[in-house]
Amino acid sequence: MKKLFSLLIGIAMFIAVFCCFSVSAFAAPSQVTDVEKTQLLSSKTYYSFDASAKTLTISGEGAAPSFSAGQNLPDSQPWYKWKKDGSIEHIVVEEGITSLGNYFFHDMTVGDIRLPSTLKSIGSYCFANSPEIETLNLQNITSISNYAFYMCYGLKEINIPSTVTYIGKSAFASCRILNHVTFGNQYMDVTIDEKAFFKCPELREMYVPFNAKLRNYSVGFVEGDKVGTVEYYKEFTMNAFADSAAYAYAQKYLMSRNTLDEMVIQQGVNLDRKYFSDNLNDSMIFVFTPEQSASYSFCLSGSIKAECVLTDSNGTVLKQVTYNPLTDSKCEINSEFIGGNTYYYTVSSLGTMGEFNISLLPMGIDRIEIDWNFNFKADVLPDGKLDVARLIKGRSVDFVFSDGFVYSFPFEDGAEYNGIKISYSNKLNSSVTCGENKDSIVVGDTELPFIINIEHSYVSEITEPTITNGGYTRHTCVLCGDSYTSDYTQQLGRTVYGYVKVMANPEGDLLENSNISDINIYNNEGKLVAVTDKEGFFVAEYAYDFIEVESYAGPNRKIAIDSTSENLGDIGIVFCDFNEDGYVNAKDFSLFNSACGDYDFTYGYDCVDVNKDGTIDFEDWSYAKSYFTYGKLDESIYN
Repeated sequence: MKKLFSLLIGIAMFIAVFCCFSVSAFAAPSQVTDVEKTQLLSSKTYYSFDASAKTLTISGEGAAPSFSAGQNLPDSQPWYKWKKDGSIEHIVVEEGITSLGNYFFHDMTVGDIRLPSTLKSIGSYCFANSPEIETLNLQNITSISNYAFYMCYGLKEINIPSTVTYIGKSAFASCRILNHVTFGNQYMDVTIDEKAFFKCPELREMYVPFNAKLRNYSVGFVEGDKVGTVEYYKEFTMNAFADSAAYAYAQKYLMSRNTLDEMVIQQGVNLDRKYFSDNLNDSMIFVFTPEQSASYSFCLSGSIKAECVLTDSNGTVLKQVTYNPLTDSKCEINSEFIGGNTYYYTVSSLGTMGEFNISLLPMGIDRIEIDWNFNFKADVLPDGKLDVARLIKGRSVDFVFSDGFVYSFPFEDGAEYNGIKISYSNKLNSSVTCGENKDSIVVGDTELPFIINIEHSYVSEITEPTITNGGYTRHTCVLCGDSYTSDYTQQLGRTVYGYVKVMANPEGDLLENSNISDINIYNNEGKLVAVTDKEGFFVAEYAYDFIEVESYAGPNRKIAIDSTSENLGDIGIVFCDFNEDGYVNAKDFSLFNSACGDYDFTYGYDCVDVNKDGTIDFEDWSYAKSYFTYGKLDESIYN
């Protein structure tokens, strides 16, 4: 027994040591140093980390990128190795960030997360597998992607703001203790996709907006006993309006349901409701609490005969009207309300089936405005065609009421708002060009102009400089043909001048009064560009890089041209290599000796008359002696 006990103790100690070794050997190290502002992939967003405050901050503008789920990949989370070890306790996403990409905060043990008002969308798996999140302020979010909060085991409650139009597949699936979901208002238009709230056992009821659209197993379901099957929670209750999609959803799946007949509305609301045989006798109560004292109009229209009764919070009937679609285009209840008091509009069908529309607005439109700014680059419209009608569809037409309330009506050509027709002028006829393109819409009797600005997009064509002409770049707009020229460069050829003289020795000294006439000057293309006059002077046009000075009794010389000066100064050339073999020696002296005496200088050999006395003699040859000991003449002799 003692041996067995000792063995068990040993095994236990081994396991403990192994576990300690495993943790110490494989656990990721904590992030104990700050991380300076660092770009996130190729986006305009950045992250930084304050180690002492244990705060991860996301900053920048626009959309933060998507990451992959794994590590050691080019697009892994930069904080992947230290996201779960306690290094991060706070996350701050600063104003300016408009979306968070896929897997952005995936699998993190951080509960304190602050999101900005500029955030509009949340990517797939963005917060998935993050057990510390208990609640989150989504503010102005419009879209929650698939699996965004999947398996957030600590999430207890969530408020879906009225700005949200889409909740993705399994967005809140497997949130095991989620027990409270609220929506921004009861008439918001939101799509709740398949299994959005799947396997949420603590979510016992939900109040679903009137205009919500539900997909298969959106809410109230769990996996069945058999693989691939689902079943609804027996304890779940759907609270929905009788003629809503949510109510039909509950009926389809035989769920427990409560029929809602009271809807809290705000000024500016505009919604439709239908009466069928099964809800023909139902009344709908619209509850309104104005923020300030003003006159308001409750408008009823549609295809049913209905009654509307206005009461105050004490049940006192303030007004009662009947609407008959056969005789009335619409029914309006205009009333003065006291700010902060609650009022009730009860609408009942008078035995007819069909659809009705209600709207609630302050009375008295002060003005109608649009704030439409459109800017395009010409290269996205190379043919000058733009479907303006499609561009402006859904843009906001703002009705500003006398109490300051603004109702934003989405533009649709031919639509009506409270009897005011809205239409598109179509002045451009889908054709635009660069600059300001003016168009307008007409709201009632008011024309509201807007401008579509097209910015030039230029393509560039480079003309390289030549010897005779300068270079330049021509920029031409792909849409309107507007053009301009820039980046001028000088012609390669330029004018240089200088004097050609006789070189007295290999060191470069020049003989006085030894200017040589009739020396040819060539440019680097071998073109003759100048000939020296009797003073040895030349002016060479269209020369660049270098000129080559020809010698009749020695090697030609190349003279580099730079941009500092057009004056090349005095240029010395070697003489007396008469046989042009590269050496000044006895062979040349023999040729020189035969030319002694009077000489016809018209052949260009006046360079041999070095002393310029009109006679070629041994005194002239004496200047050649300094070259005898220098071997073959080449360019090095000029250095």
